[in-house]
Amino acid sequence: EPESLSIAMINDRYKWLVLILFWFIFFLNQADRQVIFSVFPLVKGELALSDAQLGLLGSVFFWVYGLLVPLAGGLGDLFSRRWIVILALLVWSAATLGSSLAGTLLALVILRGLTAGGEAFYYPAANSMISDYHGRETRSTAMAIHQTSNYLGVVVSGGLAGYIGQHYGWRSSFAFFGGAGILLALVAIAT
Repeated sequence: EPESLSIAMINDRYKWLVLILFWFIFFLNQADRQVIFSVFPLVKGELALSDAQLGLLGSVFFWVYGLLVPLAGGLGDLFSRRWIVILALLVWSAATLGSSLAGTLLALVILRGLTAGGEAFYYPAANSMISDYHGRETRSTAMAIHQTSNYLGVVVSGGLAGYIGQHYGWRSSFAFFGGAGILLALVAIAT
């Protein structure tokens, strides 16, 4: 009996560790989608974009995300959700990092679409895993904690991306958040 008690304690700690990891991943999920809006004036000036082109750049993410998220949910029922989360994080972080190298509107549009494609696969798989780890006793609390990263990701990234962009250029904002995501993916793989 003491052995099963210690296994239960390990499992209880692990489910909260998974939630903490997912909190940081979801934070970057939200941050990476918001970076562009904080540096719009800088991108517009450097690439000589019109307002219509900025509108395209801002909306392509949501079109791709909206189209792919149902597919992502279905694939999360068929394949390893753990690896879906990790691969999604790697894809959107690499696309965000790649955005720091973009020199044309077309390149940015493609990279924003890839960012959305990666991000679309995170949320269904992560929520499903959180639900599995957190039974009836802690599920609502776990989901609420996870959701706080959504709002903090938007708020913090907006200010931070704007600050980085203003002092180091808009490309540095993308490099910072994309690089952070790749480092976090390595942590996720290890854990």
